[in-house]
This record gives sequence, C-alpha cells and structure tokens, in this order.
Amino acid sequence: MNTPVVSVQPVANANALSQFVANDNGTYYYRVVGVGANGISLPVDANSVAVVAGDRVSFTLTGDNTGDFFRIYRPTKTASDANGSLLVAEVKNTAGVPVVFDDDNNNIPDASEVLMINNSPEYNCYYQLLSLTRRPLAQASTSLPFLLMMFGAPAVKLPTKQYLITNVGA
Repeated sequence: MNTPVVSVQPVANANALSQFVANDNGTYYYRVVGVGANGISLPVDANSVAVVAGDRVSFTLTGDNTGDFFRIYRPTKTASDANGSLLVAEVKNTAGVPVVFDDDNNNIPDASEVLMINNSPEYNCYYQLLSLTRRPLAQASTSLPFLLMMFGAPAVKLPTKQYLITNVGA
C-alpha cells in the first residue's frame, strides 16, 4: 500500500449533526494510514484544526489502487501532535477517487461499545445442530477423562430488543 495523500487539509465548519460539545473545544490532529493486502502504509499527518462546539471536521483523502481502506486516528484535544492517536474511523478507499471524511465526534477515541442482549426466550433462542457428542481425552491417570460437545447456533428472534451503546468509557 502506497502512502495516502491528504489532498484537502482539515477544516472545521458548523454542522447540526456534530457531536462536538463545549468541553471538546481545542486543537485536533489527524493521522491517516492506508491498509491493503500488502500491509499498512507509512502514516500521514494532516494539519491541525481548531474545533469548537457544533463543528464538523472535514478533509479529503486520496489513495492508490493497492489500498482497501484508510484508518483515521485522532489524539485527545490536549495533544501537541498526532503521536499517541487512537483509532476514530475506517474509511473505504475508492482507488484514486478522492474520499471526503467527516468527523462529527461520533466515535470518541479510547471508548468502547456495549451490546445489551435480553436473554429471555421470547427474544433469543439456541438451535441445537447436532446431538450431544462424547469425545475421549488423553488419559493421564487411572480415570478416563472425556469431553461433552454440543454444536448449535444462537438465534435472535427480535433484534429490536437488542441495544448497542457507543462511546462508553471511564
């Protein structure tokens, strides 16, 4: 993968969809890495951009035919450069066609996702695919150890009753 090019440097403009709040005001740095079948490219740092509440950061990336997608990293607002950046997004490379990336702060670096599953039988079930199978294990003493295996698959009956919470952190 050849090194991606930041063809249009980051700019911050007001946008109604932005998740940047007053506590996020500061200067941000972005680092882009191309990823392809041959591995990852050298990182490319974009210019810094000052962000205030309600802003959307946009910049344009260009890659070559050998890359599959771009990984975009951003450090915290107190960072002085892009070192120590954490993954914000992965964007598909369109093989030479410029890709516009918009950061609305939807994915906060160093945060996690939590999947909440309601395990009651009305919402989820388990389908047994094969009958219970007994498999002998290596005999290391006078007892005969064995393993009981059951092959099956979980099934979600009502996916609307499962919830994903994003940006969960300390």
